[in-house]
Amino acid sequence: MASETPSWLRIAIVRDDRIVDERWYADGPVTIGDDERATLVDADVPLRTLFESRGDRWVLHLGADTEGRVGVGGQVVELATLLAVGATHRLDRRARGRVRVGSSTLLFEVTDRRVVTPRAPLPTGAIGGLFTQIDARFTTFVVASFTAFFGLVIFLESADFPIATGRFSDERIARLVFSEPAPPPEPPPDDVSEVDPQTTTPEVTRHATNTSTPRPTSRTDNGPARDNGPSAEARARIAADAMRNAESLLLGALGEGGAMANVLLHGAPTANAEEVLGDASGVDRAISAVSHLRAGDGGGSGEEGDLGNLRRQAPVATIETPGPARERVLPGIRLERVEPVGGSGDFDPSVAARAMRARLSAFRRCYETVLRREPTLAGRWVVELRITERGTVDRAAMVERSTPSEALESCVLEAVRRVRVHPAPVGGDVELQYPLVFAPQN
Repeated sequence: MASETPSWLRIAIVRDDRIVDERWYADGPVTIGDDERATLVDADVPLRTLFESRGDRWVLHLGADTEGRVGVGGQVVELATLLAVGATHRLDRRARGRVRVGSSTLLFEVTDRRVVTPRAPLPTGAIGGLFTQIDARFTTFVVASFTAFFGLVIFLESADFPIATGRFSDERIARLVFSEPAPPPEPPPDDVSEVDPQTTTPEVTRHATNTSTPRPTSRTDNGPARDNGPSAEARARIAADAMRNAESLLLGALGEGGAMANVLLHGAPTANAEEVLGDASGVDRAISAVSHLRAGDGGGSGEEGDLGNLRRQAPVATIETPGPARERVLPGIRLERVEPVGGSGDFDPSVAARAMRARLSAFRRCYETVLRREPTLAGRWVVELRITERGTVDRAAMVERSTPSEALESCVLEAVRRVRVHPAPVGGDVELQYPLVFAPQN
């Protein structure tokens, strides 16, 4: 009689109520224990045989530490009951059961053929590979961009665009490129031709007569010597012009302490201009300053008239002589050296000094405003400021003052808060003290 088909033993290992492993055995034995040679390793159980194959049947070996149940003849029987009958129990070809040995829980089944259970696939993100890491949308964008640019290059290389002709002629282009620019015009000569005494104006002739050296007369073989000086007609014209200028100077003589002012101080004594000019003596020249017109009690009606009608009249009004000019009082500000007093940042104090000097006009305006109410205000003030890493001033205060002035201090502190420095402190804020000395300059 032929032997039956051998059966398979299917064992599932359960830990924490979860199946962690599944194994198939065609023949035995199947051992369990704390030895590395055991089929199923359990540190709490000594090495022993749990299942054994005898022919075409499987035998279950029971022990005192074995718990569970098994299906026998269509009924579920506890292993303790089977242990009372015997230490071994022959399993049917469709037997199933649950065995607990030590800390291991096993589910077993006897079947005629092995059933391969497919494993669960890994998530898509956990599966590696070249094409699995490609983003479809990004790849499509890259391919479309490359196709567009590549197609544009091919189009530009193969296109035959028409060339515009007739706008510029070759001759004009050659003239623009190769023609030399015209040379700049020569400056006019500096030589001055000799002045003809007969055609020059009286002013030029008079200047030439006074400043130039006399030229010797030249004698020719055919005639007497010629005189190069002005003729009688020119001298008469010069004298007439000098007379007109003298009359103008007399009418407009406004100098204080001048010769003409002394002559006309009390009016013209005669009606003859020559006599008036003859009475003038002195070396001071009159100036035309309106504020000094007819200084003293010479009087005057304010009307126009001829020089011959000048005569002494009763005084109309007295014009006060203006007093001496006074020098304007200007504010003076002296900036002293910047001194670092604290902070954790790295900063060059000369940068703050340049920024404070740039605000000097604002400090001067503050001082000028306060001087209108306090003309004698002067003293030394020390400003303490803190500069942040952004280059701004977040705190400013007066730490020392020789003369208290709330208006000046508030204006100066407001100007200091608007100071900006570059480069700014590195590594933290810095605190500086900046002395300011205010004093009027007479």
